[in-house]
Formats: sequence, structure tokens, C-alpha cells
Amino acid sequence: MQTPVLSKKQQKQSLSGKKGRHRDTIKNVLASPFAKYWPQISAEDCDVLRDVLEKNLARIVPEKPKIPWSELRKMAKEERKLLKRAKLGETTTENAREGIMVGVNDATRALEDGSARAVLISDDVRPKVMVEHLVDQAVLQSVPVLVVPGLRDILRCKCGIGSAAVAFTACERYEMTQKCIEDIFRGYPVPRNHINYRRSINYVIREKSMAAMGGMEDSTPQEEAPVVLSPKVYLFRRDKNERVFTPDSDSVNVVTRVGSVDYVRLQSFSDSVEAVHIPLKVKRIKGNVNRNKRKGDLIKQSRSKRKRQSE
Repeated sequence: MQTPVLSKKQQKQSLSGKKGRHRDTIKNVLASPFAKYWPQISAEDCDVLRDVLEKNLARIVPEKPKIPWSELRKMAKEERKLLKRAKLGETTTENAREGIMVGVNDATRALEDGSARAVLISDDVRPKVMVEHLVDQAVLQSVPVLVVPGLRDILRCKCGIGSAAVAFTACERYEMTQKCIEDIFRGYPVPRNHINYRRSINYVIREKSMAAMGGMEDSTPQEEAPVVLSPKVYLFRRDKNERVFTPDSDSVNVVTRVGSVDYVRLQSFSDSVEAVHIPLKVKRIKGNVNRNKRKGDLIKQSRSKRKRQSE
């Protein structure tokens, strides 16, 4: 029996012919209209900052003492513990955590309470949204912030903690480090369309100083008006049909009536305040085709990392 051969027309109409290549799924999403700020430093600046960090960083977590088994074999259990504590006490440094806040949570607290003077973030954080709030908060507080390649390895080697972020507070030990960070930070200015640019402390102080200098030119000394206490400080309702509070005629703008209730609007903000609204952006995104491959690469990297640490 001869095998039937499909014509080109029949092949197109078949199920296998209808299956084409995989189509990318594209979605329209609403995104923030403000610019993202990710101040990742160059290789030259990274080398300069690395040298300063290696000179000034203190050991926070002491190294685990390595005692040969030939010494521990003839000791009792309590003697081994005493020897390990003695070896551990030799490597510890006093006040090692003074002036430095290691970790994303500690750096966030330092920015919130205003004690942070400089912030460093590792560039290998995935996803970046885990540390983006540190950058935004640093811009709001006008604190120098930098993204440093290999910061996690530097902290692990010098401090004993491989963390994704570190914040420096007021301390004499890290004055040189903070000065170096400030000098490098000047080369990575914050974009003017950042969400916290106009709300930052430096911007507000600069605007106030400029307004004060402009007002000093035409300003004339004026006498302060005496404080007059209103007789309507304490009001008591005497009749259900009368109002307790009656606003002055010059402060009332509009009196509207809804049903049987009068609403008195004391001030109209439509003319005095100019609202600036920035519309959201529409972005077209598609899924990552190589997500499974990337996931496998991350698993291999984590396994190899654990193997190196165990050795």
C-alpha cells in the first residue's frame, strides 16, 4: 500500500501546519513616570573606594579559631570550650560596630532616624526592588549613596559579614571613608525627575535660602501685630435651632445646601494652590524567554558557592 502524500494546501490545513512559532505575550502595564536612580560606580572609582574600605573597615564577626586536633584530643570537653573561648577572645575587637550599620534593615533604620551619613549597596542584589527604597530614602535625606560592585565580598573579607548594604554613621573611624564616598558621589548626580528630588533636604534648604535672599532686597521691617484672643474660644450650645459657631463674613467663601444641612466652606484651595499632576507611563513588557535557563544557572551558582564555603 502506497503512503499518501499531502499536498501543500492540505499541509497548511493540517494541525501540525497551523502550529507556528511561539508568539511572545506582550502586556501593557502602568509604570511610574519618575526616573529610576541607580548610581553604580565605575571600575576606577570602585578601586579607589575598595582601597579605602580595606584600610578602615573593622572586623565585626571574629574568625572561627582553627585549633588542631592534636591539641584538642587530650583535653576534656570543658577544657576545649575554655580554649576556644580564649582563642575567640583574642580575635574580637572592642566597639567594632560603632559607626557602621550592616544589613538592609539596619541601613533603612539609620536613614529613617537621620543618623546615616553615607550608604553603600552591592550591585548583585536580585531583584533590585529589595534595595531601591534605600536609594530613594537616601535621596530624600540628601545622603550620599553608591552602588559598589563586589561590596558583598569586601564586607565578608574585612568584617566577616557578607551583606547587601551598609550605612555609615557619625564616627571618627569612618570619616575618611565618608569623605571618599562624598567625593565619588558628586560624579553621579540625582536626576531632576526623580520622585524625591524636589523633596530632598538640600533642595528645600536651597529654595528657602534663595527665597529669603530675594525677599531681603525689598523687605522693610514691619511691626508685629498684637495677638487678640477671640471671644469665641469656648462655645456652648444653648438652643438646638441655633449654630454654635458662626464664621466671620470675610472668611466665608461659599455656603452650599445639601438637603436640610448647610455646609460652610471656609477656604477655597482651587485658586491658591496649583496642583501638578504627572500622568503614569504605559510600558509594553513581555515575558523572559530564558527564565528557566536563568533559574537553572542560579541554582548551579548557589550549589557551587555552598561547595566552596564548605571547603
